[in-house]
Amino acid sequence: MFDSTPSPVRGHPVAAALDAVESAISSVEDAPMWGLGSDELARLTVAHEALSARLATLGLGLVREADRRGLGTSVGATSTSDWLRDRLRLDHGVAKGRVELAALLDVDAQLLGVAGIVHDAASSEVIGAGHGAGYPDPAADGTGRADAGVAAAEPVTAAAAATVTADDRARSGLGIPVAALAELTPAARRYLPCTAWALRAGTISVEHAQVIQRALKRLPASIDTLTWAEAEAFLAVQATRHDPRNLARLGSHLATAVTGAHELARQHERETAGPQPTGADAPGSGERLDNDRPEERAEATTMFGFVDNGDGTVRAYGCFSAEAADLITTALAPLAAPNPAADGTPDPRAHATRTGEALIELCKRAMDHGDLLPGARGARPHITVIASLPTLRQQPGCPKAVSMWGTPITPEALRRLACDAGVSRVLTSPDGVPLEVGRQYRTVTPGQWVALVARDKGCAFPGCSRPAAWTQAHHIEHWADGGATDLNNLVLLCGHHHRSVHHRGWTVRVGADGHPEFIPPPWIDPGRQPRRNTYHRVVDALGTVPWRVDLQATLRETGSPKHPPDHVRAA
Repeated sequence: MFDSTPSPVRGHPVAAALDAVESAISSVEDAPMWGLGSDELARLTVAHEALSARLATLGLGLVREADRRGLGTSVGATSTSDWLRDRLRLDHGVAKGRVELAALLDVDAQLLGVAGIVHDAASSEVIGAGHGAGYPDPAADGTGRADAGVAAAEPVTAAAAATVTADDRARSGLGIPVAALAELTPAARRYLPCTAWALRAGTISVEHAQVIQRALKRLPASIDTLTWAEAEAFLAVQATRHDPRNLARLGSHLATAVTGAHELARQHERETAGPQPTGADAPGSGERLDNDRPEERAEATTMFGFVDNGDGTVRAYGCFSAEAADLITTALAPLAAPNPAADGTPDPRAHATRTGEALIELCKRAMDHGDLLPGARGARPHITVIASLPTLRQQPGCPKAVSMWGTPITPEALRRLACDAGVSRVLTSPDGVPLEVGRQYRTVTPGQWVALVARDKGCAFPGCSRPAAWTQAHHIEHWADGGATDLNNLVLLCGHHHRSVHHRGWTVRVGADGHPEFIPPPWIDPGRQPRRNTYHRVVDALGTVPWRVDLQATLRETGSPKHPPDHVRAA
């Protein structure tokens, strides 16, 4: 096929580095792992992942150079991605994605230095808050911890530092240094500088970078480059704190907020410009910016069916929108819960097995009660949706609502669901903490449960991503010891972390802002640094409508570059 393997250039530092890595790995492939201490094992696991990300970044650089030279077409391939598909035995879509991502990450050292300052500012912000995030390492002395971060792969150059530190305190609404944004803006849409820096530092994976690339494609095509640059920087920072799935959800919320703010700005421009044409010639008359089209496309692909395996079994296949999947999951969850034996033996069935049997049971119950089938209106499964009043009113700049399973729901879909649903009002503080509901009960009341879900939105234990539907309400001070059944004494925990708090030395308290924080036992963290689950707080922050206005005002004060910096390459 397409073979163009040149003889290796032994003198080139990239060739020497890869040869050294290959030799080093070969020397330890059969080394036993049992001799590693727990702290060293944790450190090496994280270090390996960071090194894998940096090696992948180097590989993308090689792909970019191959594409620039036309290496594939020189041997008869139709494109670089076609050549990669053949030589590396990749799926065509994967090969094409690598070429596209490699071009977006082709950032020089000067621009990487500016991106490094963005990440440094974000790191100092988290450390300054006095809270860790995610699971701690089991290091006995607190040294060499995986959550201590990875050293930056690209040092911040003196020129970049001088450019962006004139007013280091100025931040956009999303926490990005405004002066750095001024330097990153000229490269917007052509490069992903903050993503490239994090990949080179080994703090995110290629999968994170692909999620960021897809999320940015959901932004309105006509937004200004400043907003685009801020969105890329924000997602790159969040990628260092969240897994790709949660990052994709943050990207969905961000797209909704940015689209709403963009539409609000355009509406203001039309109003100040005076009378506008009406009908088909009106500006934006053929444009929709409600971000609901992806959901419409998802609904159009709905399908479900069976394939006979020929051995007495059938395999199910299907495709549903996220909203429909939440509905199905909500209906099946009570029937799919683990069912321990009478003597306490755990349910041996896997989750998938329980869900499949729950589907059969649900169908049996529906057929046993004819009033639930067509011809009569029966009780419908209930989906719990958390949304702010501005989101329900479709005010621009608000993030999406979320279901109890953590699925983002667009404003249009939310209003459709609310047309035929019971709506409970939960008043919250500026920090997003619901007001107290009641004290006199030992068990959580329905109203308190709604308030807890509105505050914690899932298992509050740092590092856990289980949805609210899989959680229990835990009394921080046990009710038997005088603890009140009140929001300030309650926290949502999944079953595993509920046991961790009761039996494994973890303690819980409510912080000054009304949100729970967790303190590890001393044998995990001698300093007992408080830790939090930060994902849902980021989603709440996206609901601040004026963030674009604040950014523009700050830029007017600090000034923006009159022309693109020399280190920004031409497209």
